[in-house]
Amino acid sequence: KEKIRLGTGDAIHFDPSTPHRGQNIGEEESECLVIVVGEEYLKR
Repeated sequence: KEKIRLGTGDAIHFDPSTPHRGQNIGEEESECLVIVVGEEYLKR
C-alpha cells in the first residue's frame, strides 16, 4: 500500500477503482473537498 501525506493546499487524483481511504492523522480538525467527475463529462 502506498501512503501519501497531504499538507495544506495539496491535491491528489487517482483511479477510483483502486481501493482508497482518507484519514486525518493530526490533532487539528481538517477539511477535504472531493470532486467526482463521471465518464459522460470526460467524453465532452
